[in-house]
Amino acid sequence: MEIRMKIKKRISNSLLYGILIVSSMSCTAPGDIYHVSHDMGKGWARFNTLTWEYEKLDSMSIYDFYMDIRHEMSYKYKNLAFEVDITTPDSTYTRMISIDLADDTGRWYGDSWGSLVQIERPVKEYVTFKKTGGFMMTARPGMTVNDIEGINSIGLKIKKR
Repeated sequence: MEIRMKIKKRISNSLLYGILIVSSMSCTAPGDIYHVSHDMGKGWARFNTLTWEYEKLDSMSIYDFYMDIRHEMSYKYKNLAFEVDITTPDSTYTRMISIDLADDTGRWYGDSWGSLVQIERPVKEYVTFKKTGGFMMTARPGMTVNDIEGINSIGLKIKKR
């Protein structure tokens, strides 16, 4: 009876350690220092502003910024345009970003499964800062329609080189 309990405990502990190892490996890819996505449900409402904040940018590193977009295959457009306000340790500015989601023939970029497509696109690479400090970005839809249907999530990923 005692041997059976020890075996059960050993299997239980092995299973627990295995789950912890797998979950810790799946959190972020090497080099990723920030990755936050906003769930949009079935679309991005015209007045829904998204915000990303990261407090630990340093002046000795080089960064790459990526947008992750998950959309439905029924999405009506070949791109997604949005206006962003960016505050860095050095400056504050506004710019338009347009990310191509499909080629001219309508073939989706990115990985697809079922009715969804996931795409990661660089928006700014080899970024350095003169000062150490925080980063904040807000994004608003930049399309001419009121609600952008078919966008499921939008995320920001920061990678350190």
